Amino acid sequence: MSNKLCVSVIVPVYRAEKYIQSCIVSIQKQSYGNIEIIIVDDGSPDGSGRIADRLQVADSRIIVIHTENKGVSSARNTGFVSASGDIVVFVDADDELAPEAVSQIVAAAEQADIVVYGWKVINESGSLVKSFTPPDLGLQDVDSHLKNLLDYNMDEYLFTYAFKKDKMIRNEFKEGFLIEGCGLFEDVWSIHCVLRAGEYVISYIPRALYKYRQVEGSATHRHDPKLAAEGLTAIRSLSSMEVPKGYEAKWRAKLLLMALSGADWAAGPGLGDGQHVLHEAIGDEVKALAFDGGLKALNNIGRLKVIAFFIGLYRPLRRLRAAFRRLHFYSATSAIPANDKSDSVRISREDAD
Repeated sequence: MSNKLCVSVIVPVYRAEKYIQSCIVSIQKQSYGNIEIIIVDDGSPDGSGRIADRLQVADSRIIVIHTENKGVSSARNTGFVSASGDIVVFVDADDELAPEAVSQIVAAAEQADIVVYGWKVINESGSLVKSFTPPDLGLQDVDSHLKNLLDYNMDEYLFTYAFKKDKMIRNEFKEGFLIEGCGLFEDVWSIHCVLRAGEYVISYIPRALYKYRQVEGSATHRHDPKLAAEGLTAIRSLSSMEVPKGYEAKWRAKLLLMALSGADWAAGPGLGDGQHVLHEAIGDEVKALAFDGGLKALNNIGRLKVIAFFIGLYRPLRRLRAAFRRLHFYSATSAIPANDKSDSVRISREDAD
């Protein structure tokens, strides 16, 4: 394959000293050679920035940018603006790319503006937890892609999307396209804003090219009312977006589960957490989405979650489940030195089950 197209791989970094080197090595070992690696140190207080600087000295393809802490979306936008490549790919600092990932992305991008590929979740020992590959449907337009997202239960994770940079700039995303100031559902929100900003040809790669590492240190699933409020803002914005005709109910169902398993979880346990107003606002959004067709479009498990929410059982059951998870986590990590436990605040995909 020709190396004519340059690929910029953007790696935002915050408290990732345990895994950043393995992440960067997975990018360095790509079978496709014409790449640049842009590491954006988002004011990380650990040794991540120093590791990045050391890697830069050894590889001229690496560019390191140090910034004050502004959040992952800001770091990604900084990397996007600095990218000189034709194609932009995003990788989180504790994840990895399959060796052939960039090569396959470039091949798919020959006829497309956006490339979507699959992912696999691995645990800290490298064992497979679960995976997803998009359907092999050839080239798609935006309307078809929006339908596929709902028909095939595809998740909008930024790190499974690659973008032609010149197309993004032509659609007024010169300074980046990640919505800043939102720490929950920012990927979903940002991607749907992009999809509605212009016409794109979208290609799917039916292979899991991205390895998402499930960091056990985040298994305690911290509650953060600020994140919950930001997630609620994202849901409200997404709810106002147009969707293909006949897919309105499926769209409401997707947002309904986001409100339940994402925003409501982040808000707190719902018992003595001092977040009555926030819980009430999330509850109002759940009801609005449910009664606007979302409930009917859910599967049986989803409906049971909503019914449990309506009769006041959802949060108690969630607290019980969280207690079992904490018990499992602490028993599994009791032998690990305190300074070896991750301090990541990354939200696991398991939070949305």
